[in-house]
Amino acid sequence: MKKPLQLMSLIALLMLFATSTVQAQTWTENGTYKISVPGQDLFMTINGSTGALEWAAELPGDDPTQVWTITDHRTPASAGLMEVWAEIPGVGKFTMTTNGVAEDHPNYTITVRPGEPISVEPLGEDYTGLDQFQRRKTSSDIVGNNALFIKTPWGGNSRYGVVPTAAGDPVQFDGGGIDELVFTFIAGLPTAIGDAEISSNGVYPNPSSNGIFNLKESTDWVVYSIAGSVVAQGNGVLVDISSASKGMYILKFDGLTQKIMY
Repeated sequence: MKKPLQLMSLIALLMLFATSTVQAQTWTENGTYKISVPGQDLFMTINGSTGALEWAAELPGDDPTQVWTITDHRTPASAGLMEVWAEIPGVGKFTMTTNGVAEDHPNYTITVRPGEPISVEPLGEDYTGLDQFQRRKTSSDIVGNNALFIKTPWGGNSRYGVVPTAAGDPVQFDGGGIDELVFTFIAGLPTAIGDAEISSNGVYPNPSSNGIFNLKESTDWVVYSIAGSVVAQGNGVLVDISSASKGMYILKFDGLTQKIMY
């Protein structure tokens, strides 16, 4: 009788291991995660050169361009909505969103914009921040959540459903089948996330045709490339990056992070 008992114990151990593996790959709690495609070395990544969100091979360590904070939306329009953002040291925070419009629904390209998710006040059916996501299940028999939807003013039936074929592919949502994502847990959140700092200052014109921008008020400012290197810095109302190559840059001033185009 010992051998059947040993076999049953082995089977139970394997089942426990399999369950633990599934839990480690799903969204189970607020925290930081890597988001990838099952069976492929493709991770949601902020391209350091273009600022685009795309699928890329896993980078060494917990590279900040592939680490996402997923937590309850700071002022959700309804229960269950999440915010997803990354923070690149020396550059700032980038919120996952879409630049889609009503005519696109439910087929969106998911992208990122500089800054934190937008607070919705007062609470209500307002999804115009386009940064409110829903974690879901692909089936009812799993522990945690392994699917991702986005909520917009035009509906909530858009989800990850376009499986990439190669690195460099954009992240696409549609209204078709609910495809699986792998949420690899990295760490929990030590403190609550506060609302973004507010300033009355602003930058214009944006985009700029000649690489020269103006601030409404004089202040210290720094311009970074998407890769995080300092392009220019100074104090005053004039921001001049005319000697840099044309593209997208990050302007930091008054505690804010602003995308500027040249």
